[in-house]
Amino acid sequence: MKNLSISHFFVMTLLFCSLPGKADVTEYEGAALITSTGIDFARQAAIEDAKNKVMLKNGVALEISNTVNAKGALLESSRIRTISNASNASNASNVTLLREWQVKNIFYVRVKSASNESGRNTDTDQKYKRKITSTLFSIRNLSQTQDIDNIALELPRELLRRLEDSNNFLVKATEYGAPAGSNDTTQSNNDVRRISALHGSQFVVSGEVIDAGNSVKDSFFRSGKRWLEVDFMIHDGLTGSLLARHRLSRSVEGDTTVGRNKPFGSASFFSTNFGQAINSMMTEAAKLIPKDIEQIPFSARVIRVSENKIYIDAGSTSLIEPGDSLVAYSLKKEIIYTNALASNNAVETETPMASISMIQVQPLFSIGTLAPGSGDVQIKVGDIVRFDKTWFKN
Repeated sequence: MKNLSISHFFVMTLLFCSLPGKADVTEYEGAALITSTGIDFARQAAIEDAKNKVMLKNGVALEISNTVNAKGALLESSRIRTISNASNASNASNVTLLREWQVKNIFYVRVKSASNESGRNTDTDQKYKRKITSTLFSIRNLSQTQDIDNIALELPRELLRRLEDSNNFLVKATEYGAPAGSNDTTQSNNDVRRISALHGSQFVVSGEVIDAGNSVKDSFFRSGKRWLEVDFMIHDGLTGSLLARHRLSRSVEGDTTVGRNKPFGSASFFSTNFGQAINSMMTEAAKLIPKDIEQIPFSARVIRVSENKIYIDAGSTSLIEPGDSLVAYSLKKEIIYTNALASNNAVETETPMASISMIQVQPLFSIGTLAPGSGDVQIKVGDIVRFDKTWFKN
């Protein structure tokens, strides 16, 4: 596909009709010549050769997006996935690498592909799973939450649990806090960036409980009306910038006390009137946040560079597979001058450098090599790799 001139994202579908029945396991061989580019490039080419043969039988989608680097070279993001819910496709599962070997200057691989016995949809059309970290939520009036068990920590954890249940995110809670409602944007951005770097997350969620008070002056909230108002903020981890803010509110009447004997998020907690209000708010927030970031492409960090191998902090748990290709971006810190009186802001600018093909994938990291023809591009630790378009859903 390297010779295609592609300026936009597209999906190519190759279909092969097969009769329904039990799982059909088929093996394929791929081969490639070992040249001066090295054995890793030959290995990747052999895998691609085998996948091309699989494509002749199994319904698949090829996802491609291109960008251009400073020298005018075309850089490609791509991945191949089997199609789910295609009526005339064989619903093949992901290709599995069985073994690899070398004979003289030829590198061989053997893979297998099994058709879906039931014909049900598979999960192979998912986007890459992106990493999200939540901070402690700040509490504007601590006296209003004395009857709730550790709401500052447990409320964001409950939000992360719901995002994780969607099967689209990898989540991590931190006990660090990011300033909520601070006028010091630079300091707030720096705090978010530190939390993001610490946990290797692409996004950071922070928040503040604005109000949890009762209209009746009863410290035990035994009667009256009680409000709940919370700010939810989603930040870009790389820049620290605020991407979206949502202020959600609920109110309940009657017995509005919760009780610290009811663990936050437990069945007993959600059985209370106020617990039900929090449950409703968490459900809404867990729907809003994915919409805020759905158009932002998946990215990961370069964590190690060794000879011609590039390690990134995302692996099979993020749904990366061998053969996937991502674009590496070099980061450079620059000072942005707003005016003579304002403080200067440091930002990181991104420059597309080269395509990287994944050759090995572990649960939490992957190893890739520069695509052939990349020249003397130098990828360094701290750079990012990105899949420039989100996954096309049929």
